[in-house]
Amino acid sequence: MGENNLSGKLWPHILLGLTLLGTLLLAGCGEKIKAGQVKIDTASLAKLQEGVNEGHQPWRTDPLEVARADGADYGFDINLDTFTLTDPSTSASTAIVLAQHKGKNYLIKLVQPFPYGLDGKTKTGSIWTIKEVVVEKR
Repeated sequence: MGENNLSGKLWPHILLGLTLLGTLLLAGCGEKIKAGQVKIDTASLAKLQEGVNEGHQPWRTDPLEVARADGADYGFDINLDTFTLTDPSTSASTAIVLAQHKGKNYLIKLVQPFPYGLDGKTKTGSIWTIKEVVVEKR
């Protein structure tokens, strides 16, 4: 009878251990990277640009920060993956960020959908968006 009481007391600990083990195993699996062209929704992006113009989400004017934040939609992990802007001169309204995910390199290609602002005149403060994610060929 003492054995059954001991088993009853250990059972919650065994379940907790199995749950933690499962979590650790799944953490190593990670989400697969979704490579390919990205459909650009100019209406949604225009609303984002308006928000940035009003002072919201100023990080959207930095291609590296956009790749880090929006990269999660494509399977990247801001806490585990590394992101490097490959060409710091973003004057051409295009940028490429090198992302390293689980030993593989990916190129996140970004564009400014409104390089001269919504009014067609203002260059500063234009947002960036992901245009394409490709596996880097070695």
